[in-house]
Formats: sequence, C-alpha cells, structure tokens
Amino acid sequence: MSSFYRMLSTRSELVWLGIISIIVIISRWWGRSLYLYNTDSVLYALALDKYDVSIQQPHPPGYALYILFTKPIYWLTGDANTALIITSIIFSVLAIYAVFYLAKKIAGVKIAWVSLGLLVFAPLFWFHGQVAMNYVIELFFSAWAGYHIYQALINPTSPPLIKGRLGGDNRNLLWATIILAVGGGFRPTLVIFMAPLWLWAMGREFSWRKLLINIGIVGGVTLAWVAPAAYLSGGYLKFWRAIVALFFTESGIYDFSILAPNGWDNLVQHFRWILNHLSLNFGIVGGLVLVFLIYWLVPHWERRRIDWLKFKFFTFWITPALLFYILVIFTMPGYLLIILPALTILGAMALVALVEQLAAIFPRAEAKRWPLKLILLIMIINLAVNLYVYLKPISFVEMQRPVQGSIVRSNNLWTTLATTIHQDFPAETTIIGIDRPFVSWGLQHFQYYFPEYRVYSQIIGGIYNPEHKNWFLAQNRKMSFVDRLEILPTDTKLIVLRTNWVKPEPPFSSFVLPNDLGFIAYYDLTNPDIRNLMDTMLSLGQNETQ
Repeated sequence: MSSFYRMLSTRSELVWLGIISIIVIISRWWGRSLYLYNTDSVLYALALDKYDVSIQQPHPPGYALYILFTKPIYWLTGDANTALIITSIIFSVLAIYAVFYLAKKIAGVKIAWVSLGLLVFAPLFWFHGQVAMNYVIELFFSAWAGYHIYQALINPTSPPLIKGRLGGDNRNLLWATIILAVGGGFRPTLVIFMAPLWLWAMGREFSWRKLLINIGIVGGVTLAWVAPAAYLSGGYLKFWRAIVALFFTESGIYDFSILAPNGWDNLVQHFRWILNHLSLNFGIVGGLVLVFLIYWLVPHWERRRIDWLKFKFFTFWITPALLFYILVIFTMPGYLLIILPALTILGAMALVALVEQLAAIFPRAEAKRWPLKLILLIMIINLAVNLYVYLKPISFVEMQRPVQGSIVRSNNLWTTLATTIHQDFPAETTIIGIDRPFVSWGLQHFQYYFPEYRVYSQIIGGIYNPEHKNWFLAQNRKMSFVDRLEILPTDTKLIVLRTNWVKPEPPFSSFVLPNDLGFIAYYDLTNPDIRNLMDTMLSLGQNETQ
C-alpha cells in the first residue's frame, strides 16, 4: 500500500492525468453509439448540413458554437454521428482536467484524485462520452468556470488580466465570465444556472465598473454567436419566434412543469427520475454524500465544522439547476451533468472525511495507514459496482437509462429497422406515422435514416406554427407542415411507430423484429376495411391510432 502511494505521489500529475485521459478515450470510443442516439442528436446532425433554428436544425436556442466546433470534425470524418461523438470524447478528456484542478483547489490533491476515481467510470459521465449529445460539454465548462469563481472567492485581489486596463482587481472572475460566455454558445443553460454563483462571487467585492465589464463580456460573446445563428435561421424574427414557441407556449415546456394541470405528478416524477439517475451514477458513494452533509452541518463538541465559503459555493452551484429540473422539466439524464462536478467533489470529500473518522478508532500507529487502505477498498468496490451496472446487458429497449445496454439496444434497433423496413416495406408503397413522438425514435430519426419515405407526425407543440397546420411531413431530409396525413391509392402499408415495441392488437397488423426487439405495428392498406377505417378517421381529423 505504501509503495502504491509513493508511486502515485512521485509521478507528475500531468503524467497520471494523461494516462487517465487515454483510458477515457479508449473506453468512450469502444462501445460508442453507432447511430444518432436521440432526437436532439439528429437535430445536431441536420444542423451540420444546414443550420436553421426556425426549422429545428438544431432546436432553440441553437447551440451555435457546438455546431461550429463539430463542423471541421464532420468535414474530416464525413459522418455526423462520428463527429459529434468525437466532440463528446474531446470534452470528456477536458472535463477530467477541469474537475481534478477544481477539486484540488477546493480540498487538496487527495480529494482531487478521489474525485477522478468517482468520475471516470460514473455511468452518467461515461454514457455521455459515447453518444452524440452535448451534455458533457456543460460538465466541462461548469467545472472550469467553477475553478475560476472559487479562485476569485479565496483571492479577490488578484492582478488584472491585462495590466492597468482589463479585469479590475480580479482576473479570475473575468476568466470565469469569459468561460461562461463561451460555454453558453455550446449550451446556453450553462449561463443561466451558473449565474447565481457568478453573481454571488461578483457581489462579494462589488463595483459597478466590474459588473458592467463582466456583463458586457457575456453580452458581447452571446451576440457574437446569436447574430450569425439568427441570420442563418432567416432573421431575428424567425429565430425569436422559434425560441418563444419552445419555451413559452402551453404546448411546449409548460406541459412538463408544475404549472400544467398535472403539475404535482410532474414534480414527483422529476424528483424520482433525478434521484434514480444520481443513485445510478454514484453507486455506494451516493449515500456518503448525505451522511457527509449531515456531518458537515451538525455542530460538534470540539468546534463547529462548517466552512461557510464552501457551503455557499456548492449551494449556489447546485440549487438553481436542481430546482429548475424538479419544478419545470426533466426528460434527459444529461441535464444533471452541469452539477455533476460539484456533487462528485462532495462525494469525494464525504468518502475521505468518513474514512478518516473510521480510522480514528484504530490505535494511533494504525490510524495513519488505514485511511488510504479504506479509501482504496471503497473505490475498488464502487468501481466494480459501476462496471457491473453500466456494462450489464438489458433485454428491452430503454433509451433513457444511461448505461451501455441502452446503447447496445439502440444500435441493434436501428440496424434491424434499417434492414427490415427497407426489405419488407418499400418506400414507394409505405407511409411511416409517428404515434406520440418519443425522444429516442421520433420523426427526426426517420427523417434522417429513411429519407426516401414519407414520414408523418402530429404537431403537438413547441414549434412555431402560424398557419396552425396539423402534421409534420418529412421526406428527403426536409420537414414541412401539412394539413393532413395523405394516403395515396398506391400505398399498401402505414407503419405506426409507438413509444414501445410490444405486440399490437387489431386493427394493427404486426411484423416481428429479430433479436427479441419487439414488433413493428402497421395498417394493412390492401384490406378494404382497414383503408375505409383510415379514410373515416382522417376525414374526422383524428389521428391514426385512435
């Protein structure tokens, strides 16, 4: 054990971080998603070919710097999914460095290494390095900004960034502002959720000059990506209408919030999902965070053990995002990555603090050696649990669970669908209808992977639709609004993609998918009774599954 510790401590931090980075790259590339994982991934891929927020390429508010960063990789690889995953891997590696140095600054090198031990193979972090989504970027920028904000809090009189001119009395705060502004071009929620922590740090040594400089930087950088994003989307009016439709209409995010008629059910569901994903991510260490917080807050007989600066730092970081996702919307486990650095460091602090307390029960000579042994033992057990949970095969299509099994099932599903639909459902005689679009196999996936088919989906909201059309129609990777689903005399089958793949009941017919993936449901339009039923339903303005 002592030899292991000497080997760890005598090597350069950069050497070990380099080794960990190689491990991250290999583990993310191996087992990656071979297809665009969910609807957002497809929208990013479409934006790499034609950027236009007004038609959801990508969805508002546009993620302009994310698309711009990935574009050269797309030119080199020629495959949107591969390019987006490479971007995820790049930022996964950068996140390792950001979390390490943040943890080291807050609590020392021991906590920094334990934090990486908890993070590298944590399911949430691992998963989002293997799919074409941008949540891991938010983890990196939040940790990097958090590092400079914490520096600003403990050293409020550091030299200006440019001597005598820029930065006032704290260049760390200025760096945090620049990082948040740039990160907002990758994921705008970063600026919103980190704003309370940033403003608190600014308010501790407040001056109007400093406030105006930092707000000016955020505004200038934001305008630098919003302006071209709006231009490519047909102008500011179209760009703004797309944002308003998604965020402020009753059929958009409103329906997921506590303000909706079923608001209490939404709140309970959001809380349950968040707790479930955090439990999955932290394994046995998750309980230690709660124990540690209690230990941290409760006064002890010798002295009160509360570091109020750290307490406020973590509170201002974690609370805004957590409250928003509980009260407003929580549909993606990746949302939690913005607070994952803070929670991971708290977990590492909990582990070390509790182990040191446990070690105190041993004789003095043993107490010096036991903490490292116990920490290493717990880390090994936690790693084993993470590997088992993450790599364990699953026997159903569950796209919202951030584990390797979900990626495997997704790869199998799309490989099978690509073969089956093209072989058994010719594009010339087949329509595809999306029943209640789901984030993992909605209209966009079929728009992207089956461009020669006519794909319909009812418009359910969140889209600027001034003419009040009823349906999306996607064909040749282009989407348009139409009044009704049109069945041609030559059409023989109407595939109906549902939120599950169980065997359908009549009047559906079914096609068995291989590899135990389930069933494709479809209407056999060669049957006169089925065609008459469809004509009747469509003439009444009902959707095809009612």
